[in-house]
Amino acid sequence: MRRLAIMATAAVLLLAACSRTPQASPVPRPLDREGVAPYSLTEEETYLLRAFGMEGDAQLLAFRAPQEAASLDVDVLRLAEDGTWESLGSGGVSLDSSAGGTPLGTFAMRLGENGAVDFYINTTSQAAYHVQEVSELSAPCMSTKDWLREYVPASLGEPIPVSLCVYDSGTQMRSYTLQDWEDPSVFADMDLVMVVTLTFRGDADG
Repeated sequence: MRRLAIMATAAVLLLAACSRTPQASPVPRPLDREGVAPYSLTEEETYLLRAFGMEGDAQLLAFRAPQEAASLDVDVLRLAEDGTWESLGSGGVSLDSSAGGTPLGTFAMRLGENGAVDFYINTTSQAAYHVQEVSELSAPCMSTKDWLREYVPASLGEPIPVSLCVYDSGTQMRSYTLQDWEDPSVFADMDLVMVVTLTFRGDADG
C-alpha cells in the first residue's frame, strides 16, 4: 500500500510538472504570495488520485516561503492524555533563496490506516518521509478527516495545521474541523487525534 501511495503521488506530481512551459517556475501553478494553499489539480490529476482510490486520503499543497525562511519543517502530532500535542514523527528540507525571490514548492501527503502518514516535499530540495501507524489502533475504528481548504499566510516560526484526523472505537462520532486543533478539549474521549503542521523557520531558529 505504501508503494502504491508513492507511485500515485509521484504520478500526480509528474503530470503537474509536464504542464509547465520551459520558462515557468519549478512549481507549475505557484502561489503569488507567501503562504500555503491547496494546489489546484487538473481534471487529469484528480482522476489519477481517484483511480488509485486515494482521493479522500491525500492532499497536495502549494507553498511560497517567507523571504527569510531557511527551512520547512513538517510535524505529525498526536494529542496526549494531558491535552498537549506530542510528536509522532517529523521531517523537513532546507530552503534556498540564493537565486532570488522566495522558495516555492509543493507538499504532498497521504493519510494511511491506523494513523500512518506519508509526506513528500518538493522544492529547492526534495524529501520523503513515513510515519508509522499507531499500534493501539490495530482494531477497526471510526475516523474523520479534515484538510487545509483555503490559503493561509505564512510567518516564520508559526505552525500551520494542514491536516486533522480523529480515530475512535465508539459507535458514533461528531464532525471536527481543522480549526479545532486550537482547543484540544473538544476531542475529549477520542482514542487518537492527529494533526500535521508545516512551519517555516529562519536561520536563527536552528
